[in-house]
Amino acid sequence: MRVAVARMAVALGVGLLVVFLAGLTAAERERVSAFEQAVREGLRPALVLAAGAVDRVKGTVATLASLPEIRRRQEELEREMARVGELERRLQILEAENRRLRELLGFRPPTPGRLMGARVVGRNADSWLSRVVIDQGTRAGIAKDAPVLTPEGLVGRVSSPGTRQSVVTLLCDPGSAVSAMVARSRDAGVCYGRVGTDLLRMRFFSRDARVVPGDLVVTSGLGGVFPPHLVVGTVVETFRGDYGLVQYATVRPAADLKRLDEVLVLVGSPGEPGGPP
Repeated sequence: MRVAVARMAVALGVGLLVVFLAGLTAAERERVSAFEQAVREGLRPALVLAAGAVDRVKGTVATLASLPEIRRRQEELEREMARVGELERRLQILEAENRRLRELLGFRPPTPGRLMGARVVGRNADSWLSRVVIDQGTRAGIAKDAPVLTPEGLVGRVSSPGTRQSVVTLLCDPGSAVSAMVARSRDAGVCYGRVGTDLLRMRFFSRDARVVPGDLVVTSGLGGVFPPHLVVGTVVETFRGDYGLVQYATVRPAADLKRLDEVLVLVGSPGEPGGPP
């Protein structure tokens, strides 16, 4: 089998050589012999295949030669796409921050006092719903017990002011208490935090308090710390405790205390040093 293939290859080679030599001398001769013409016609398919193979080899060689350049361009494109993705993420963050800042700048509390913007710069996972640290302190005019809020509602109060930073105790802290009332019925009570939840418990002073789910709860101003009419939250449910003698309500804070980035500190509010009586 191998001998036959070798013979065919030799014959093809001889034929190609003959055609080549005939081609060289054909231009010098007026007539081409019938034998030369027959050889040419018989070997034409082989010549066409050989030419095609040569073209494919040339194409493959050209492709292999361009592979490093293709890889380099692909790597550049991947790096550029990564940079574009990072810019898009930064743009989304900036747009969200810009939206929050516009809301803060446009907010006007329903109480006397000056608002000061502050950024949340510290938070402990063990006290996530109890305390945050803001980047403003006594140097900026912040005093102890200054109310802290967002455009949505009350957040808490400054419990430990420092020179440049301050600790804010949130409404959900178990030690927090806010004098509040139902905006619709004016029934007053105290809202306080509970361990392990972002919902508040409100204890009414009257056992016959007129309160229903959906009622808005605001500060009453009776405690001397928070000015009146600041939004606290919305009543989720009502129930009686202490053998039916006390009326209670579960209140969801209006401000999202689990996600705080920027806040407003009410400086010079009633109850603060330098504030109105």
